[in-house]
Amino acid sequence: RVILAGVVIGVVGALIAGIVADAFGLNAAVWVVAAMTMASGVIVSWRMKETLKRTTIEPERECIKAKELSTILAGNSSLILDVRSRSEFSAGSIPGAINIPVDALQDHISELVPDRIIITVCAKGGGRSLRAANLLHENGRAQAFYLCEGYHGWQVAQEKGLVS
Repeated sequence: RVILAGVVIGVVGALIAGIVADAFGLNAAVWVVAAMTMASGVIVSWRMKETLKRTTIEPERECIKAKELSTILAGNSSLILDVRSRSEFSAGSIPGAINIPVDALQDHISELVPDRIIITVCAKGGGRSLRAANLLHENGRAQAFYLCEGYHGWQVAQEKGLVS
């Protein structure tokens, strides 16, 4: 049905462009096609609904910087959740972190203490760790944050002596 409507609209548009080209010339026909294209874009943007989920966490507000990590961890009520693959985690991780890859996280959320601060970590920060923090938020873990610079940023901060 949608395809048929598209074909009909295409045929009608071609006929209108042909009639305008015959009556007023090729430049006028190009302008009419441009106007019809713009009008269809406006109609589509007005009528269509967004299908992608919006991020529930604002990236700038809910990320923890590597240099802030030591202070947060000192409270003992926090958990570092490394959401990288097992092989990435085995190659190096933040001391005390546990590994649950982001794709397996949904199945393990019930194992995480609800009132605990959870800081998710991926390689560079903001990709998998943001997805994981969003998933935790969606499942009632309001104190889920992600490490802005990820594991790599933590390594750099450690080399500079900014974290312990």
